[in-house]
Amino acid sequence: MDIVKINNATKYYIKKKNKFYANNNISFNIKEGDIVGFLGKNGAGKTTLIKSICNLIKLDSGSICIKDKRIDKNPKVVHDNIGVVLEGARNLYNFLTVDYNLRYFSYLNKINDSQLESRIKKLLEMFELTQKRKEVVNNLSRGMQQKVAIIIAMLKDPDILILDEPTLGLDVVSKTKMKNLLKSLKDKYGKTIIISSHDLDVIENVCNKVVIFEKGKVIKYGSISELKLKESEDRYEIVLKSSEAVNLKDISFEKEEGVIKLETTNLEQIFNRVNTENVIKVEKKVKSLESYLV
Repeated sequence: MDIVKINNATKYYIKKKNKFYANNNISFNIKEGDIVGFLGKNGAGKTTLIKSICNLIKLDSGSICIKDKRIDKNPKVVHDNIGVVLEGARNLYNFLTVDYNLRYFSYLNKINDSQLESRIKKLLEMFELTQKRKEVVNNLSRGMQQKVAIIIAMLKDPDILILDEPTLGLDVVSKTKMKNLLKSLKDKYGKTIIISSHDLDVIENVCNKVVIFEKGKVIKYGSISELKLKESEDRYEIVLKSSEAVNLKDISFEKEEGVIKLETTNLEQIFNRVNTENVIKVEKKVKSLESYLV
């Protein structure tokens, strides 16, 4: 089931009497239970679309639906179904304790008092923060602050969780724990998660789908493995015994212990010039997601 439907979403700004498109005619759907990564350079349109999905920005044209309800006509569907943490964890009061933060935002979200304590306890246990309940947020590590921000977004038990740069500034250990936590939210609790990040390790290890943005447009959408295969250039790496160097004098290659390595888009040309018994390995080169960020 498609839980988010984005149809021709367009948002532009006027700069010096010219239109600048932050999002330009974007269309794709997100299925329930997917973890979708938004990938692209700074200014590619990721955050604008996130804010549009959250109904914080009004589209100039097109539509966004949550559970088949247009958010511009049914704004309550956003509040009821989406929890969001924007970059910088702006949904935290650093001078309050973890407990006071959770209670304050619970009241804002009109969570029933009879459910409040059990829900807070469950979330603190899930995020391994039970012992930090009485700590002032400002005294916590960056990783713990990120966890508290996500807990606040999850207090109302939303079906969709949107996280903008959830691992920014985290050390290796904290990042690994965060990745495992995000996967468990999908696997154990069936959450649909949208992650915007420049951290390719997070995108590749956590997400099952990726949306690639470029200059306000979506240029690719699909599973990571599919995109890599589709975008693979017909380029191959060949490893041969070093004796074949004499037959490839006019072709660039690298020498290593007992072998030579080269890349080519024309396998037939190479095979016509060498003894195939001296071919050790042929491997197709796969385009990496990093290429969309450079």
